[in-house]
Amino acid sequence: MENELLLQIGIALVSSLVGGWVGYRLGISAEQRKEYNELADKLFLQVDRKPTAACAHNFGISEADVKLLERRMSWYQRRRFQRALAKYRSVATTRPDAAGQLHFVDTDAVNLVLRELAKILKRR
Repeated sequence: MENELLLQIGIALVSSLVGGWVGYRLGISAEQRKEYNELADKLFLQVDRKPTAACAHNFGISEADVKLLERRMSWYQRRRFQRALAKYRSVATTRPDAAGQLHFVDTDAVNLVLRELAKILKRR
């Protein structure tokens, strides 16, 4: 009788500790997901603006936002993001026109890379 009571108390104690730990981990995961989504939305709004051949002025991705977002990505997602970002930086060359406004040299390539970045920045 006493052994059964001790067993039930032990099971209840272990169950409550495991349940508390799982709840704690899920709470942390939810907070991390919210932080990721806030940063991803901020970058997505910058990426989602389709540049035209007309002007590249005030178009860019903030380096500080990129670093914060990369800290919250998985290693695989970070690798994909860094590759797409490097591709963006290589094709996003600009040249000034006679009026001094910046224009993308190859707008189609920039739009293609921005679509790839937008796929990576989807919400969790």
